[in-house]
Amino acid sequence: MVDGGVAELELDEVSLTRAVPAEVWRLSAMRKLSLPKNQLTCVPAEIGQLTSLEMLNLNYNQLTSLPAEVGQLTALKELSLYGNQLTSVPAEIGQLASLTELNLGGGKQLTSVPAEVGQLTSLERLWLHDNRLTSVPAEIGQLASLRELWLNYNQLTSVPAEIGQLRSLRWLFLNDNRLTSVPADIGQLTSLEGLWLHANQLTSVPAEIGQLTSLEKLYLGDNRLTSVPAAIRELRAAGCHAELDNGVTVDE
Repeated sequence: MVDGGVAELELDEVSLTRAVPAEVWRLSAMRKLSLPKNQLTCVPAEIGQLTSLEMLNLNYNQLTSLPAEVGQLTALKELSLYGNQLTSVPAEIGQLASLTELNLGGGKQLTSVPAEVGQLTSLERLWLHDNRLTSVPAEIGQLASLRELWLNYNQLTSVPAEIGQLRSLRWLFLNDNRLTSVPADIGQLTSLEGLWLHANQLTSVPAEIGQLTSLEKLYLGDNRLTSVPAAIRELRAAGCHAELDNGVTVDE
């Protein structure tokens, strides 16, 4: 097992408890490490030795934190930590310049995301859903390659105006939060195909939403809306499925 030439190691649901065998961290040529559905409670600093690693799957464990050394995995393209109990993410995660997918969803404990996440300019998919986030750093607007952003099932009361800078974004999930408004800048997301805003506390929707000419799906149900801008009618005419609660009127 200590042969540095091992390229892939998968130990799915093998009842690893608390720790991974020390030999694993010496597999310096390993490109893929998959350890989901175990009972791991920590990741040691030695993980930073796996500098060839491109995919790391630690889904469904019992992790509450990550070591700063995770930032040394500069070849990493996919990092998945779904279904853990993370309460924080180290700022060093911003050093993962090759990362295209980051999954921090499903933990129900994460309350914030470091501003350094904005340095992940290769990122295409970011899952932060089903946590306890109350805000999102403005630096998220720097993720120029981002195509999917999952922020649903959190405790967000607002989203930064900088979200309008995500010109590559296709899907934006903001449902099941505590949003009372969305910034007019959302109208700059001209590549957006799906926008989920249902189950919030919205009392209005910006007219700029009509600028989303690529939009195919828009969900606005279960809010506090009594009316929506006339732009919604135009979106529907262009083929967008726009879902509203019964009784919500479309302005003339």
